[in-house]
Amino acid sequence: MPADAYYADAVAWAVEEGITSGIGANSFSPDAPCTRAQIVTFLYRDSKDA
Repeated sequence: MPADAYYADAVAWAVEEGITSGIGANSFSPDAPCTRAQIVTFLYRDSKDA
């Protein structure tokens, strides 16, 4: 992931918070569509600390 990518800060935050780890081997695909399951997982992981 390029450090100057428009999504770099958001991805770094999500990784730091344990919300996502990417698609494997610290890779991210910001232009790929998310499945419903992925979105639910993101929301669940984010709400655990609330």
